[in-house]
Amino acid sequence: MTQNSAIKIAFWRGVLIAPLAVLPATLIWALIAVVNQFTVQNLIDAIFNVIFISLWGICVAYVITATYGSLVWYALWRYDVLSLGSLLLAVVIPCAITAIITTDILFSLMVTYYSLAVVFSFWFVGIRNIKE
Repeated sequence: MTQNSAIKIAFWRGVLIAPLAVLPATLIWALIAVVNQFTVQNLIDAIFNVIFISLWGICVAYVITATYGSLVWYALWRYDVLSLGSLLLAVVIPCAITAIITTDILFSLMVTYYSLAVVFSFWFVGIRNIKE
């Protein structure tokens, strides 16, 4: 297998699997929120919120990964700067724009958190296995 085809396979593996990182990211976020005021009702509410937010977030993550992620990956691959650092920088740019446009800092932090979770998953699922 050539390096070119290995990179393409790693890309598609990342596109298909990486958006699923929203589920554990949402679970961690919800558990941290529940720890402050732990009751059984809060835990049940958190579980339902995790399911709803995760399903919605996974759908959004697939669309964004397929569009913006594909463009970023292709540009970084063309210029031979495809690395974890460059992917993280490319993801933080839209998050910074979101923080500037919206006044809700919590929303901006959540967008950044989910974006970084998907990028790290994308990297560890596919691209890091490519040998130079």
